Amino acid sequence: MATTASDNISNLKSVVAGLNQISENEKNGFVNLVSRYLRIIFVSFMQYTGMKALL
Repeated sequence: MATTASDNISNLKSVVAGLNQISENEKNGFVNLVSRYLRIIFVSFMQYTGMKALL
């Protein structure tokens, strides 16, 4: 079964929530950073392949 981007972000949030060494602010910042990075990669891929992104 294929996973969606939102499934992957949810999984990331779950894993990061278990980190006790960093603050909630740092956890949220990390998840936001990864989300933005993945969005940029996705849009770049769609532009490179000439596909229309469904954002």
